[in-house]
Amino acid sequence: MFGAGNGNGNGPGLPTAQGAGNMIMVADPTTFRVLPWAERTGWVLCDLHLDDGAPVPVSTRALHRAALDRLAKAGFAYMAGLEVEFHLFKIEDPRLAPATLTWPAEPPAVSHTTRGYHYLTEAPIDQVDGILQTLRRALGTANMVTKEPLQAAYERSDWCVVPAAGVAGEAMVALVLADAFLQKFGGDSLAETRRNFDNYARQIDEF
Repeated sequence: MFGAGNGNGNGPGLPTAQGAGNMIMVADPTTFRVLPWAERTGWVLCDLHLDDGAPVPVSTRALHRAALDRLAKAGFAYMAGLEVEFHLFKIEDPRLAPATLTWPAEPPAVSHTTRGYHYLTEAPIDQVDGILQTLRRALGTANMVTKEPLQAAYERSDWCVVPAAGVAGEAMVALVLADAFLQKFGGDSLAETRRNFDNYARQIDEF
């Protein structure tokens, strides 16, 4: 973190970033999505550049792209897998009073749904049975070989606490965005889905 309100050397070692210097956000139209929970709101990723056109060195997209380039030159490719884990809390106070309207915003006051952190024991089952029954309802899916519809198997539940639920939140956002992508571009095959997306991107370029 660095103070951006003055030019007395604050910043990531770049004169153009000192004194709250201007930066340029270049939208990447291929990342455009309509938020499923706000159908009139668009969401797009941007690349950050300095006034001279150089990428902002602390831009996460630029850092990730540079890391992927180094991996490719070394003969490697990056693959990631996510295991979604979460902890369930109740909101006791959303903290929307004027005194709490700061930025970064204060987190809401919460309480746990049961004593302890483990749900898979008989002791707290009366407190969380309704929640667990909802989580255990099988979701609709399909057999990837026969293409026949079926119910997803309920395999297990894992519960853990992570700082600010950051990892779980990012994973869930990725799943929601993937669902929105398939709603917009999905087809009967990966090739058809890619073709739908490429046609859409071409229309954006021609607009």
